[in-house]
Amino acid sequence: SSMQGHSSRPCSKDHQKYERVSPNPEDCGMVPPGFGSSRQCPRDDQTKTTRRRMKRSLRQWVIGSSVLLLTGIAAGPLWAQDQTTASATDSQVPPPAHKHQVHVDDLGSVFWPVDLPFWIRLSPSAQEDAPSFLLNTIYEAEDDETTGRKSQQFGTLVPSTSGEDNTTQTERYRASGLSLEIQGQQFVRWVNFLTKEESLFKFVADGAPPISTLKLREAPAFIKGGHTFFGKGLTAALTAQDALSGVRDVFFSIDGGAFVRYESELNLGQEKDYSLRRYAVDHVGYASTPQEVLFTVDLTTPTTVHATHENLLGDTLSTSSVIRLSSEDALSGVQTVHYYFDGEDESHVYDDKAGIALSELPDGKHVLYYYGVDQVEN
Repeated sequence: SSMQGHSSRPCSKDHQKYERVSPNPEDCGMVPPGFGSSRQCPRDDQTKTTRRRMKRSLRQWVIGSSVLLLTGIAAGPLWAQDQTTASATDSQVPPPAHKHQVHVDDLGSVFWPVDLPFWIRLSPSAQEDAPSFLLNTIYEAEDDETTGRKSQQFGTLVPSTSGEDNTTQTERYRASGLSLEIQGQQFVRWVNFLTKEESLFKFVADGAPPISTLKLREAPAFIKGGHTFFGKGLTAALTAQDALSGVRDVFFSIDGGAFVRYESELNLGQEKDYSLRRYAVDHVGYASTPQEVLFTVDLTTPTTVHATHENLLGDTLSTSSVIRLSSEDALSGVQTVHYYFDGEDESHVYDDKAGIALSELPDGKHVLYYYGVDQVEN
C-alpha cells in the first residue's frame, strides 16, 4: 500500500468535545482526614465509558492499510511553574481583635464574659431608662463571742483584711467589683431577713471560644505524601458551635489575606495551592484560635504520548508491532491510562508491561484513541 505522510485533522464528530467521566460532584462529598467526615466518591475502575465520555487528553492514530498515522487532539496545558505556594508565613494578615461584652439573648438570659468584673445595682423599675443604685457595701455575719460561730444576724460591716494591702472586702469591691472564677451558671442570692425566704437570680459566665469546623467537599480527593489534592467542583463549608452564649460570627481567610465574615459556601475553582484559615467568635466576644489547612486544587489533565516498537517500517506497522503509552501529571499524579480502537464502546486500561498489541487487528485503516486520568479524576 502507498505510504501516507503525517497529517493533522480533527477527530470524528463524536469526539469534538471533552466531557468529564467522573461522578456528578453533587452525588458525593469527599473529605480527607482532618477535614470532617463524608462518604467516598466512587471511581470508574471498570473503564465502561462510551466514546462520548472519553475525551481527557485524547489523541488518536489512524492506521490505514497497516499504516499508522498520528493525527491529533493536543493535550491540555501543563501546570504553571510559577504557582503560588500557600503556607503559614509572617506575611499573613492577623485576625481582628474582638472586645469582650455582655450579651442578652431573645429570652432575656444574661451571658457575662468570665474575665469581666461586675457590680450589683438596685432599680425601682424594669424599664431600660430607670435609675439604678449601686450596692457598694459588703456585710458578713459577725462572730458570736459566746458560741464562736457566725451569728444569724446581718448588718455589721466586717473589715475582712488582706495581709498585703490591709483593705477590706468592701474597699476591694468598690474598686474592682466581683470576679468570676469559673464559667457556667452563676447565681446572685437575695435573702428575706424576717422570713428567711431566698430568691436566686441566674446569669451565665462564658469563658470558652466556639469550636469551628471545615468541610471540603463536592470534589474527588487524593492524599499524596501527607498533602491533599482536590479535583473539579471543590466547595468549602464552615460551621461553628458554642455551648454557652452561642456563635456570633465565623471568619475565613484565603492565602494569608484579611479575614472576611463567612456567609455562604465557598467555591474554590482555581488550580493552585490554597491556604484556608478560619475562626469563630461567640456572643460575648471570645474568639477561637485561627486554624489553617493547606491543600491543592488540580484541574489539569495528564499529558499522554505514544511510541511504537518492533517490526515497523516508517508509519507502517505489522501485527507483531507494539504500541506503548506513557502519561505524566505534575500535581496529583496519574491514576490510569485508557485506550480503545475504532468504534469500540468500552475502553481498556493500559498495561505498561504488555503495551498495546496489534495481533487482533485486521488489515486496513484503524484509529487508536488514548487518554490519561489523574488521581482526582481529571
